Amino acid sequence: MTMWIALVAYPNPSEEGALSLALAAASFSFMLPNLIMAPYAGIIADRHSRKKIMFITDLMNAFISLALFILLLNGWLTIYLYIFLSVISGILRSFHQASFGASYVLLVPSNLLSRANGMMQTTFSVSRILAPAIGAALISAPPITISRTVSATTNGIAFAVLLDCASFVLASISFLAKDLSPLSRRSGTEVGRKQTFIQDILLGTKFIKSNQNLLWLLLTISVLSLAVQPVNTLIPLLVKVHLFSDSKDIHVSYATAVAILNSMAGIGSLLSSVAMSWWSTRIEAKVKTVMFCALFIATSIILLALSPWLILAATSTFMLYSLVPAVNTFSATLWQTNTPSEIQGRVFALRKLSGQITGPISVALTGWWASWTNVEVIFIVLGGILGISVLLCLAVSKTSHRVHEWEVQR
Repeated sequence: MTMWIALVAYPNPSEEGALSLALAAASFSFMLPNLIMAPYAGIIADRHSRKKIMFITDLMNAFISLALFILLLNGWLTIYLYIFLSVISGILRSFHQASFGASYVLLVPSNLLSRANGMMQTTFSVSRILAPAIGAALISAPPITISRTVSATTNGIAFAVLLDCASFVLASISFLAKDLSPLSRRSGTEVGRKQTFIQDILLGTKFIKSNQNLLWLLLTISVLSLAVQPVNTLIPLLVKVHLFSDSKDIHVSYATAVAILNSMAGIGSLLSSVAMSWWSTRIEAKVKTVMFCALFIATSIILLALSPWLILAATSTFMLYSLVPAVNTFSATLWQTNTPSEIQGRVFALRKLSGQITGPISVALTGWWASWTNVEVIFIVLGGILGISVLLCLAVSKTSHRVHEWEVQR
């Protein structure tokens, strides 16, 4: 849908400011509800059938995609309608993720959980590679004419949305066709009934504050989210403004140029995910490893902003997104091995809120900022903030300690 915003809703170069705000608002309207609803969604996933939750959310997402398809074909879709539907999608995503993430232990033996997680990360990476290419092919040429009342570009976008609707329908049907009876059982947990929500959050806060290395790790991930999420949102604007001349010189359309960068991000993520599923078990996870990966990510963001050529921008994007799975893998290992199992739910909920809330806030601020500042300047500032923050964390934290050497204070 970013193509619809850039090519249909705000097609003129003079609308650069409005385009940046619209891209940020669209991304923010999905991410923020997804994040805010996460704690409540986790409680629902523990107390109700996870199979039913995933079935219902997939089916509702199919209806949202169908509504988008109808609005596009009739020329009725506006940026405000799209943001409204995006908010609903973000809420549904939160419930689906909570149930899906809590389903691994019900379906996969404990000795195969690492492989299952690696396979799922690989699946996500493959979809990230194929989706931009398929979307660009549908939007660019040859256009598929579904309705003669709208442009060829809108027809292509509408057909892509229809395929998205079909994928949600197939996902819903899979829950009916397969024997997933373990997902229908409630977890039986009583956690959350003995303490209030605020009490659980305070317990998690106390635990993190008592472990300085976890605190520095959380700060690193928070700043990383602040720097990386706006990059993904503003890439279409960077291509349209900063890389337009080079793309035109090498006869690459705007949609294809955006697809190239997104595909390079997907390829980097895929190769890294595959490597992490094998290599991560052979590397001793340390906070220092996470921080050095974050430093390279900061360098990649700055290099992406300074790239005058599409090929260099694609290389920078590849470097950036090939390091993100490594950070996620090592960070998860550090938290899982250093947090007592009986309080992991509360601590991990706080970790998600603290580590990811900076992303949507940064997306909103950079969207406003991009309306009156060159987007490449924003990328340089984001990379600089990340790099300086990581260097400060390296200077003041005890990063040489291994995970299993940390003392758990309760």
